[in-house]
Amino acid sequence: TYTLIGGSVLAMQSCTDDEYVDTAIQFNGKLFHTVAATNSGALTLGYDQVDISDINNTLPFNTNPFSLPSGDMTHTEIVTSADGLKVYVLNGTNGNLFKYNALGGQNYMFERNLNITYALGTAHPNVIRIDDEYVLLTHLLNDAGQNKLRLALVDLENLSLFYNEELELPADASGATLTEVNSAIVLNSKVYLGVKKTNGGTYSPIETLVVDYPTLTNPRYITSNYTQPIVGFTSGEYIPTMHIDEMYSIFQIVNVEENQGETHIVKINEDIYNPSFNFNLDLLLGEPTYAKGWFYVGNGVGYVPYLRKNLGTADSNNWALARVDLYNHTALQLNLPGNLNFNNCRQAVAKDGKLYLPIALPGQPGNIYVFDATNPSPVGFIAGANLEAVSGGTYIGIY
Repeated sequence: TYTLIGGSVLAMQSCTDDEYVDTAIQFNGKLFHTVAATNSGALTLGYDQVDISDINNTLPFNTNPFSLPSGDMTHTEIVTSADGLKVYVLNGTNGNLFKYNALGGQNYMFERNLNITYALGTAHPNVIRIDDEYVLLTHLLNDAGQNKLRLALVDLENLSLFYNEELELPADASGATLTEVNSAIVLNSKVYLGVKKTNGGTYSPIETLVVDYPTLTNPRYITSNYTQPIVGFTSGEYIPTMHIDEMYSIFQIVNVEENQGETHIVKINEDIYNPSFNFNLDLLLGEPTYAKGWFYVGNGVGYVPYLRKNLGTADSNNWALARVDLYNHTALQLNLPGNLNFNNCRQAVAKDGKLYLPIALPGQPGNIYVFDATNPSPVGFIAGANLEAVSGGTYIGIY
């Protein structure tokens, strides 16, 4: 069991006077937080106004850490405001959602907390950031054979429950079993949630659950209508599965853990899976893949951490990172160092056309990598600030 540890790391980026936000701890309107998980304790140290894209900087994770109020990695969830000045941490062992003001370096000021156990029926619901105003909490339960979904909107300003609903979900006509509801985005007064269903151990054709927003009512499913059914699940695991592009289309990655299908990115328009768009990652990369989620940067370009399924299991160091261009229908494995493991990867930051992602094997040093979405080359990235080895632990993301 890992314990989460986190702290602030600030990025200095080129910016105009108009873009500059003078808070003494930010550049270009963003305070970054790099988070690691260890067996024994918490460490992550940030420096005010340190350029995390500069390999000459080292981020020491072994001095004066700020410990997140976590129980373990599995049940702890973290979200931040877009500017990074607010940090919210759910302790999944006791159901407390904590709010902190980030003051720079390892300085985090506790503001308040909210216990969500009674409203959700669990101490560790899924926590999904909607925007700077709200997070959505989800908890799937089964009551006498009826699937029910508890949903709650938390007002982040006051850290209070805004809406709290329990929905009876429509029955599956094929008899498939619903086992997970996670990952969500909001578009046009509706919230779209990824789901996982299996039928006798076999994945069902892909679906998305839709409910009205912000009332969290009127549940219904969007079901795949592809000529050749795409099977798998859309709920993901910590990493987002859905993103909205600049033309308000929803792009969603389909997960397939075992050898029952291929990894696809699909497109939703007007609550319909668009049959004219299908991005088959396995075919484009030329090998079987498994991806828990992906990160979108802009203009159709995103990045997918994926397992090379022919080389090992999810726990192995046989992961890679692909640059995907949805508009030009291309996917390219990046020339990163070998022996990668993204199994515990949770979050990256997309900002100003770049993606920031910490990469280090468990217990070993690494770097903050900066990927330039405008560069279609397999070496379209730089290795930035150095990350010290975290004894008995691993870096899980940057927020």
